[in-house]
Amino acid sequence: DIGFAKSIMDYIFRWLQLRFLTGQQGMLFENLKMRTSAVGPQTSGEASGSVVADQRSEVRGPTPGSVHAADALAGLIDLGDAPTCSFCGSIMTRNGSCYRCGSCGSTSGCS
Repeated sequence: DIGFAKSIMDYIFRWLQLRFLTGQQGMLFENLKMRTSAVGPQTSGEASGSVVADQRSEVRGPTPGSVHAADALAGLIDLGDAPTCSFCGSIMTRNGSCYRCGSCGSTSGCS
């Protein structure tokens, strides 16, 4: 299922991706999940169809309160080394190589 991996770390992260996809990513790779569940023991044709139906209902969307890791880290990256605004005191966000205040709109000196 994993295919070609260039290193052990690449293999591990590909395995983790296949094993723990949720939310919007899980909907994109729904066929892979069905293939891996079909490998397990099956008692009858009806039972396997119900497993696939249950799995699809699980993968429909993210549960309330769940956030994708990339979205959570994007906020930290923008504010990681940001100074405070000299006019209003709020935390500035990165704007190219400079910083911009989200509250009052001032910049850190770059135009």
